Amino acid sequence: MSTIFLKILNIGIVAGWLILAVIILRLLLKKAPKWVSCLLWALVAVRLLLPFSVESVLSLVPSSEVIPETIATEQAPVIDSGIRAVNNAVNPVITKNFAPKIEDSVNPLQIAVSVASVVWLAGVAGMLVYSLISYLTLRKRVSASVPVPSEKAGAKRVFICDEIKSPFILGIFKPTIYIPSSLNEENLQFVIAHETAHLKRHDNLWKPLGFLLLSVYWFHPLCWIAYILLSKDIESACDEKVIKDKDRNYLALYSQALLDCALQRKRISACPLAFGENGVKSRVKGILNYKKPAFWIVIAAILCLIAVTVCFLTNPKKKELPNTVLAKTETEEEEIPSEDPLSEEGEKTELGDPDRDGTADYILSRAVEEGGNYTFLWDLYFDGEVIYHGENVLPCYFDEAWFTDLDGDGKEELFVPVSPAVNSMPQTQFVALKKTGSGWEELENTDVGYESDQYTNAFPLHVTRGKSTEDVTNAEENSGIYVHITCDGYDRSVGYDIKGYYTGLYNSEDSVLKSVANDILYTDKYSQPGTDIGAPAAWGIWELKRASYDGKDCIIATHGIEGPGGKFDIWGTADVYFNYDKNGKIQVLNLTFNPQE
Repeated sequence: MSTIFLKILNIGIVAGWLILAVIILRLLLKKAPKWVSCLLWALVAVRLLLPFSVESVLSLVPSSEVIPETIATEQAPVIDSGIRAVNNAVNPVITKNFAPKIEDSVNPLQIAVSVASVVWLAGVAGMLVYSLISYLTLRKRVSASVPVPSEKAGAKRVFICDEIKSPFILGIFKPTIYIPSSLNEENLQFVIAHETAHLKRHDNLWKPLGFLLLSVYWFHPLCWIAYILLSKDIESACDEKVIKDKDRNYLALYSQALLDCALQRKRISACPLAFGENGVKSRVKGILNYKKPAFWIVIAAILCLIAVTVCFLTNPKKKELPNTVLAKTETEEEEIPSEDPLSEEGEKTELGDPDRDGTADYILSRAVEEGGNYTFLWDLYFDGEVIYHGENVLPCYFDEAWFTDLDGDGKEELFVPVSPAVNSMPQTQFVALKKTGSGWEELENTDVGYESDQYTNAFPLHVTRGKSTEDVTNAEENSGIYVHITCDGYDRSVGYDIKGYYTGLYNSEDSVLKSVANDILYTDKYSQPGTDIGAPAAWGIWELKRASYDGKDCIIATHGIEGPGGKFDIWGTADVYFNYDKNGKIQVLNLTFNPQE
């Protein structure tokens, strides 16, 4: 249900731009035929009905999906309005108030979306029940009615009823014209002509369809305005159809009949189509001042219809990225197609649009061989410009990039995770860049080296033997066997009882792990307080995720923690929550440990 609600919400937001365009065009096309306005509202109905649309470079819609379908599960939820000023104003508020905290058992935005979905569905049900009750009430009221003789009614179904005050049409598949018994003979021909015009235009179908759409999009204020204006335009178009070939005397008599049947209706309804409702004063004024539209006005109106269709019934076209990469040498530029990054040729990796400005960002990468050794080169393109050049010994893969405020100054920084291919082990690096007046400045990174044929890229975590059992939460029976996991520059340590873990390993068939367990449990090798007893596992950072801590945007860097037994002696993972200070230096916000189950 939440997925459907978010889809409806996005369609409604996109349709809002079309509704605004139609409202403006109605004012500009006052002298155009009234059916033009009805066609404009038909475009709105199409936009609200279709869950998809074609893409066009001429589209004036800022964003086809303002609220991502996955927003309820994101660590740092944001919207994409397509307007940078709106994103910059709204997204920090959303992230601050709805980003999940460590202690939360469920994402708060999931709760909010679920509640909103239930409220929306209840609103839809309420609108439909109201419409049904209104219809049944009218049907009961006209149950005691008699038909008008065919010589007066023509070929239409026309009935006279004592219980109504104004003429109207009721029914969708078998529409019937109902006329009050108080209607005089002079006005009868005008009323029947008007209601017959409704039937020829199939307004008995279009107005209920409009109300049905309003029931689905009841939360959208522009949809209420659209429905009210649609009802007025339907009546005006019908009046125009009746009087377009009539003389001035007929116009005067028709206007008088309209005034005689004027009905004061305050509430919005799906039915009926009543002769004397919806802006009688403006309708009479329009009838008395009616002039057949000039040919050029009709042509201009049709051109406006086409323009609105192209610009607002289509979605913005996604930016196409180049299909080739230029491999630069000292003497020339050679165009080479994008292929496997392990070759000397290049590859394009799309990063989407992290800053939500409508411009696609991407990375172009290639492997260059020199003396039998390969160097992996990559360029980060942001808003069409190269803002960073990277070099790695091993090929790298890039899944995404994030645009988020990591130093708390209200301006978002660009954060790009980088994943070198290190056999089957996870290993993640990153690049953090801040936009300045002179360009892009790289913020502090963790230490990255290349030693003993292994990458090291980790926060300075230290794993040591503790001093007393009192420091360990929920470990009263550990006989003093526990460790502290600490991070330099951050004063919190995480206690971990390892007695049970190594007791299990001691009974294993692995001789290496059995030996390590024996040293920890039964010798003095690791018994002294403060002794190094573990380290971050191989390859450094295992995973990077966006998050929020204490209302601040941050990144979670997950590390594996291993004991003295090495890569087969894994205790669990440690999560370092970090962002940046005003000087671009890393600041650790929190440290948690997740034991291996």
